[in-house]
Amino acid sequence: EGAKVALQERRRSFGQVTLELPSGIRTLEQYCIPVIAADGTITTLLFVYNDVTAHQKKNEEIEQLKHRSEIIVQQNPMPIILVDKGFHIRVVNEAYVGLTGIPRKDLLNMTLHDFRILNQSGEGLKQVISAKRRSAGEVTVEFPSGVRRMQQYGIPITDAHGEVGSILIVYNDITDD
Repeated sequence: EGAKVALQERRRSFGQVTLELPSGIRTLEQYCIPVIAADGTITTLLFVYNDVTAHQKKNEEIEQLKHRSEIIVQQNPMPIILVDKGFHIRVVNEAYVGLTGIPRKDLLNMTLHDFRILNQSGEGLKQVISAKRRSAGEVTVEFPSGVRRMQQYGIPITDAHGEVGSILIVYNDITDD
């Protein structure tokens, strides 16, 4: 939208413009407000600009980081899952799908409690939440693909306040070792 909308529809309009200025290319939010006289005519258009260049660049950087993180997890040859504090599975990579023999869509509707754990040693994942630090252990689980003995590493993912919101779990299949 722009000044044309403000003039024709007699209402405030909003748009975004990109300008090349001596200081560089800037992205601005543009607000156009029609000033209406007592007789109903538009006497003036008031333009207000807000420079959103830095905000837009920051959002682009955040999106790039999200994309990069997604690639790191999804393309990693190590089986990786992300669970919330209730141990509901939120993200799985292809290596984990292959390890378990369970389709991704089914895994995303499961919790870690749904798996049959045959043996467990070392630090457990509950410690990741309580101690807010990485854990390491070994776990033997029965999957549709077979019984797997794995090293398990739990990494706390904290929020801005230092609270654990989720756990990134990386597995190393040592069944044949």
